[in-house]
Amino acid sequence: MTTLNMRTELTHYVTDAELARFLKDSYGIDYEIAAMEESGNDAALAYHVDGDVPSYDVEDIQKILAGEWINYRTSSLLNYLAKEGKIPTGAYVITVCW
Repeated sequence: MTTLNMRTELTHYVTDAELARFLKDSYGIDYEIAAMEESGNDAALAYHVDGDVPSYDVEDIQKILAGEWINYRTSSLLNYLAKEGKIPTGAYVITVCW
């Protein structure tokens, strides 16, 4: 019999609307993940969040927190939130529905 090698881990699930609310309440910014990630409807976007924000992303994160739109930085933003202690590290799935 063939066996399936796998691992089990905790995954944090959050909706795009809840992430937008959290960022609005925490930083006063409007963040639309569907637009930022050019995501389709009924999508599930997976991220590994370890709190590591590369130096080349720091400037973009500051621009986002100032309200500027920069595409494809959700992963960096989640890592920034973890580094700041706002969210736990781990696996994330953000469900998108529009």
